[in-house]
Amino acid sequence: QNVIIQSSSFYYLYFEGSRGTSFNGDIAVDDLSFYGCGGALPPNFGNQTCWVFQSKCGSGECIYNQWFCDGKYDCIDGSDENNCPTLGPTPTPCPVSSPGSFLSDRSCDFETDLCTWTNDQGDDLEWSRDSGGTSSFDTGPSVDHTFGTARGFYIFIETSVPAASGNVANLMSPYFKTAGEACMVSFAYHMYGSAIGSLEVVVQYKDTSKGEKVVGP
Repeated sequence: QNVIIQSSSFYYLYFEGSRGTSFNGDIAVDDLSFYGCGGALPPNFGNQTCWVFQSKCGSGECIYNQWFCDGKYDCIDGSDENNCPTLGPTPTPCPVSSPGSFLSDRSCDFETDLCTWTNDQGDDLEWSRDSGGTSSFDTGPSVDHTFGTARGFYIFIETSVPAASGNVANLMSPYFKTAGEACMVSFAYHMYGSAIGSLEVVVQYKDTSKGEKVVGP
């Protein structure tokens, strides 16, 4: 799922997962990425040592090996889709404005922790990391989006008792500002079960109590 946000004021995002009418319906999210959002890269960017399951882009960052030639630009400079076999239409580049616009400090694959994202302390439920399926029977994903294996992690909301119908869990980003640039947020999600709830993505502006729902029913 891709979402375009354009704002000249400070704001943060939050993912709101809502429980359905019973435990049989989990919601999971994985691979949050930000492009063209006006953020600065960390000082050691380009000097990273890639893991054995990663390779380095022409622009210096490490990405997972399976992201090369997958029909989607993941490197800032688009080098992951260079010199690929012609298997279909040329992918559309992400709307990055310049090198350095990939917000690595906001992006998260949840393999280690929640990164810079936090659970809202004023809601009903929590977003939690998990792998290989959830405890509610026949609901959560059996594999993650990053690796496509049962060993990879994602985040989900647990809908078993004591969770009740309509309870919500909010995952919040830090504040950031795009200075009027178009910012693209990309994420993967999984929603399955006979009593599935809802998933919303909301932009909350600092100078107002009003939020803008950009994904959801």
